[in-house]
Amino acid sequence: MVVCGQHGREYVSSEVCYNLIRLLQVNVREETFTPKIAEFLQEGVGFFIVPVANPWARTLVETNSSRQCQRTNRNGVDLNRNFLHKSAYEFMRGSRSKYSDDGVSQEDDPGPAPMSEYETLAMGEYLSYVNPHLLINIHSGGKDILMPYDCTFDTLPPYYGVMMRLAMHVRDRACPKCAVGTGASSLYPAFGTLVDYALDFIGVQLAYTFEIYAAPQIKNDHALTNDECKAYFNPSAGDELMEVVHRWIAVILVMTDRLLEITV
Repeated sequence: MVVCGQHGREYVSSEVCYNLIRLLQVNVREETFTPKIAEFLQEGVGFFIVPVANPWARTLVETNSSRQCQRTNRNGVDLNRNFLHKSAYEFMRGSRSKYSDDGVSQEDDPGPAPMSEYETLAMGEYLSYVNPHLLINIHSGGKDILMPYDCTFDTLPPYYGVMMRLAMHVRDRACPKCAVGTGASSLYPAFGTLVDYALDFIGVQLAYTFEIYAAPQIKNDHALTNDECKAYFNPSAGDELMEVVHRWIAVILVMTDRLLEITV
């Protein structure tokens, strides 16, 4: 299962999903990808893809040039902080830390309660229905292959060893400059993320967050201007965009291929 577009401004993530759908439906043929996809389908591999997990924000950044920094949904909630975490206390402690002193929520506001948003509920139900062997949640803002847990430094998921070996295999073959590690150690503790929820509540064995792009010439100081947001999180249309899309489709297919060779 591949999920894209949780944050509106990171629309390059959805381009990966859209192009993967086109390849799976054989609407386009790519010499690099089509034979491997045909092999997967013969092996009985099914792909479940959510190209836009935050449709309101995606529409906004596409139609309003002054809203290129939009990250949250219509309610101002960061959908990748709104999922359940197995420690409600830790989630609420994290929630309070996301607010400024005057009570105004920041862009990673986790919402009034876990699973408060319809997008989160829909994603949770679909994830439960599919119950995939492998979940990939695609974002931009870095160049990383991240594993659960996002919220704690001192607890590792049940199949951490398998996830780490799989991630290192992918890095060596498809993304040599990518950082590999847990979300908490690589970025910062984040409560209520999709990958943590998938492991703790759905029983998904392998889950990753891919950070697929960040403009090297722009420093993300969490105070990006409108134009900086668009450029920082998304490559330019054309060859640069397609290079990023193809690289990360290759990562997905290499990971799938390797997964077929191992026993979890």
